[in-house]
Amino acid sequence: MATHLSLEIKRILRRELKDMGENILKKQCRDLGLMWDELGLKDIGQLTTALSKAITPFTGREKSELIIKEIEKFRILEELEELGHEDNVVGARVINKSRMEALVKLGNICSSMGEWENALKYLDQAQELADNLGMADKEHDILHDLGTVYLEMGNWEEAKRCFDAELAHAEDGDDDPRRATAYRGLGKLAWRRGQFDEAKAHGYRCIPLYQKLNDHRSQGFVYKDLGDVFGECGDYDRGLEYYEKSIALFDPAKDHYNIGNINMNMGVIHSLKHDWKRAAEHYEICINVLEKEGYMNTVAWAMFNLGEAYTKLRSFDKAEAILDKSASLLEKANDEMGLAGVAMKVGELYKEQRQFEKAIPHFESSASTLRKLDIPKYLADVTHELGLCLAALGRDGEARKNYEKAIELYDELGIEETLAKVKKDLDDLA
Repeated sequence: MATHLSLEIKRILRRELKDMGENILKKQCRDLGLMWDELGLKDIGQLTTALSKAITPFTGREKSELIIKEIEKFRILEELEELGHEDNVVGARVINKSRMEALVKLGNICSSMGEWENALKYLDQAQELADNLGMADKEHDILHDLGTVYLEMGNWEEAKRCFDAELAHAEDGDDDPRRATAYRGLGKLAWRRGQFDEAKAHGYRCIPLYQKLNDHRSQGFVYKDLGDVFGECGDYDRGLEYYEKSIALFDPAKDHYNIGNINMNMGVIHSLKHDWKRAAEHYEICINVLEKEGYMNTVAWAMFNLGEAYTKLRSFDKAEAILDKSASLLEKANDEMGLAGVAMKVGELYKEQRQFEKAIPHFESSASTLRKLDIPKYLADVTHELGLCLAALGRDGEARKNYEKAIELYDELGIEETLAKVKKDLDDLA
C-alpha cells in the first residue's frame, strides 16, 4: 500500500496535470532510484528538485514553484507529526528547537502562497517556542516574518508593532543587519499606507547599512522599493533612476527574475508618462528575460501591458497578436485577474480603432470578472471605458448608468482626478 506522502504528492500532481502529473512523478522516481509508492521524508528534497525541472515546461515557473511549495508544506506537516516528546530537559529542548524551525519554514511557505491565516498560526506557534527557549534573536526574526504577513493582510497596526519591536531589539544589540531589515519593513509599510516621505526616509536609512555590510542584493531591493515609492507619488524620473540603480546591482549576479520585474515596472512608469515607445522597450526586455527563465505568468502580464503600448503606438496588428499570446498563457495558468486585464486591453484596442461594438463585449467580460474578484479600482476603470463606448454609439442611457457606477466607485476609493474626468464625461451627455 502506498505511503501517505506518496498518495498526497500524486494527488497534487494529478490535480494540476492530470495523468501527465502522475506519469512525471513515476518517471522522476525511477530516474532517482526511488519507489514512487514508498516515498519517505528523506526522499523529498531530491524529488522536488527533479519534479520542478520536469513540470516547469508544462506549467511555467510560477505554477511549478507553487506545486513544489505545496509538496514541501505537506512534508513539513508530516515531519512535525513525527517529532516526538522527551521527558528530560535536554531532549525536550532539542525537539522544541526542531519544531520551532519547522514551524517557521511552514509559516513562510504559507505566506508565500498567500495563505495568511495559516501563516499567522504557524509563525505564532514558532514565536512562542522561541520565547520559551530563550532565543531572543530568533524570536525577533519571526516578528519580522509576522510583520510581513500582517502587511500583506492590510493590518497596518500589527505590522508596525512587529517591525518596531524588531527595530528596538536591533538597536539594543547594535545589530546592523536586523536594523536594516526592520527599516525596510517599516518603509514598505509606509509605502502601502501612502506615507511616501516616511517610506523614502526608511529607504535612505537602509542604504548605508547595506553598503557597510557589503550586501548588494538587499541594497538592490531597497533601490527597487524607492523606485516603487517615487513612481507611485508621481516623481517618475526619480523612480526610473532608482530602478536603474537596482538593475545595476542585480545584473552582475544575473538575477534575471528581478531584472525582468524591474523592467516591467519601468514600462509602467513610461506608460504613465505616455512615452509608449520606451514603455514597449521595457516590456519587451521583461518578456525576453523572463521567458528564458520560464516565468510565463509574469511574461503574460508583460504581454498585455505591451499590447496596450502597441495599441497607443497604433501598431494594431502587433497589439492583437501579443494580446492573443497573453490570453493563451493566462488561460493555461487559470489567472482570472490577468484574463480580466487582457479583456480590458482588447477592448481598448478596438476602442482606439473606433470599433465600439467590438470593444463592448470585452469590456463587459472584464467588468464581470473584476466584479466577482472584488477589485474596485480596475472595475471603475473598465466601467468608465464601457460608458465611453456606449456614448460614442449614441446609447446615452446605458452610458449614463456606467458613468454613474464609475463615479460611485472612484468616490469610494477617493481617486479625485479620475473622478473629475468621469463627471465631465457624464455632464457632456446632457
